[in-house]
Amino acid sequence: MGLRQGCPLFLYLFIICSDVLSRSLRAACTVRELEAYVPALGAQPISHLLFADDCLLLTRARIADAQAIRQVLATYCHPSGQRVNAQKSTISFSPSTPPGIRRGVRRILEMPEQDGTWTYLGVSITGRRLRVSECTGMVQRVQSRLEGWRAVSLSMMGRVTLIRSVLGSMPIYLMANKVVPRSVLLKIERLLRGFLWGSLGGGRGVHLVAWESVCLPLREGGLGVLSLLEKRELLLTRHASRFILEPQGFWSRIMIARYGRAGLKGWARGGWSCSFLWREIARYVPMVSDHTRWLIGDGRSIDVTGDPWVDVLPLRLWPTTVSVDAKEGLHVCDLMSPEEADWDEIRLARFFGEHLAERVRSLSLPRSGGPDVQVWSSSTSPRVRMC
Repeated sequence: MGLRQGCPLFLYLFIICSDVLSRSLRAACTVRELEAYVPALGAQPISHLLFADDCLLLTRARIADAQAIRQVLATYCHPSGQRVNAQKSTISFSPSTPPGIRRGVRRILEMPEQDGTWTYLGVSITGRRLRVSECTGMVQRVQSRLEGWRAVSLSMMGRVTLIRSVLGSMPIYLMANKVVPRSVLLKIERLLRGFLWGSLGGGRGVHLVAWESVCLPLREGGLGVLSLLEKRELLLTRHASRFILEPQGFWSRIMIARYGRAGLKGWARGGWSCSFLWREIARYVPMVSDHTRWLIGDGRSIDVTGDPWVDVLPLRLWPTTVSVDAKEGLHVCDLMSPEEADWDEIRLARFFGEHLAERVRSLSLPRSGGPDVQVWSSSTSPRVRMC
């Protein structure tokens, strides 16, 4: 009889089928029938990404790979009853792919080729920065929503509530995944200001208060409207914090392999050789690092004088005496006893004064070791306002 949509077992069956497809693709990569995309030397190969009923395949542009993809999909579709929707499926090639390879892959997979930018889950997928022309749809959606409301028939607080709950959140999905141009956000904010003061659509509303004051928190005399430019910085900071605090995450491991990072130190390589998105994220990595501290694991990644591990500030900024022997290159693991999970009392007395050595002794050491971990500092963690 099968399962109807809405049945409690439907979700589990869908997950099981997706896992079968994922395992089939990985098996094809294992036997070298498929060559997965490698984002950087030493990075984990990526053959596919699954989300709901969408599948994004990343392979080398070869005839053999196209034939392997077709075989895997045919083997999966026959028992599962699913079919590939060729009308909603597209192929994208790198600019260096020869025309003959393009024609052969299109013929085998029976899918059209998509040049330039293509949309996935409502987000433009492209290796370059987002153009202003690609954001016109978002601006038009905000404008059409405003035109459907009669601003003159709403009270001031009613308009503020709509801006905070509806209009201000409309660009968030795109901003969470791409760096939206500043000019686009300023244009949307201009529409919001006009709606707030009744000057939208040819009205003569007077802007009685500066937009900067409107965006202040309620406790500071503002209206609690969060500026889109502040949201843009907030979302970029979130990506930077994931890179710092979740180094074992899938995205972080790819970024570390591509742009470099010595262990958990030296945050990133900047410069024009990096992508535009990474340059924007990397601007906020130092700020996130300033609000973190280290939890000791094996002590190999923590610089004794340069990293915050005893307190929220590095030891070189403390008003205390540290031996000149505790110079650059000395790590916390050098202060630990190799025989047992405890501090080396001789080295503590050699490098630090009595008060500082006592502070170090108060720090507990894990018995199982493990890597050092960066966490938000409890006393300096930034307070983020989301209105």
